[in-house]
Amino acid sequence: YVKSNVVYDKKNHQPLNVTHVFPFYFSFEEERFAPVLKVFKEGGCIVSRQGVSPLSDKWQASKLFAECDVPHPKTWLVENVAHIKPMFSPDQLYVLKPKCGKQGDGVVLVKSFEELQSLMLLDVYHQGALLQSLITPIGRDIRAFVIGNEVVASMERWAPLGELVTNYSKHHNAKPILLTKLEKALAVKATKVGGLHYAGVDLMRHENGKTYVL
Repeated sequence: YVKSNVVYDKKNHQPLNVTHVFPFYFSFEEERFAPVLKVFKEGGCIVSRQGVSPLSDKWQASKLFAECDVPHPKTWLVENVAHIKPMFSPDQLYVLKPKCGKQGDGVVLVKSFEELQSLMLLDVYHQGALLQSLITPIGRDIRAFVIGNEVVASMERWAPLGELVTNYSKHHNAKPILLTKLEKALAVKATKVGGLHYAGVDLMRHENGKTYVL
């Protein structure tokens, strides 16, 4: 936290000696974070220029992945639910997520068009939502940490039985995992598509053996 232009550790309330800051935030959070980054700069810290990525908008990310041949679940932008109905298949399961969400908030399984209609009334989707074809198995995925041209670490995450969201911040279930050369290349490619130098890329190994960027 910041107090009187000094950055403190929120656990022991001691001043922090911060030399580098690597910000990553969503476009709608830019105004909120600007004063904090200013404090770091005035304190002599090096603040990365990476800033906001188009990947912070999940719809823009989906379009970029499609244009650059990055394997990604089939995705639709939901603004008017009625426009989605012709594409909605009763034999297919879907995932609904906020257009600019984070930490798994608002990510739910959709089993019917009627359920989609009800969900879209919730506040969490007021900025828009994405509907994606479900990639199975559910409740398990991979987070790859990329810096430059290298995956520096990776972990497998999983949700409690029957749940969809795997985010570590929610369930604290994770363990190191080794990626294949193709998966590492895919994570690096996804990072570069977004114009980023560093990123956490979510991957999922489909039951058919193919790996997707989520």
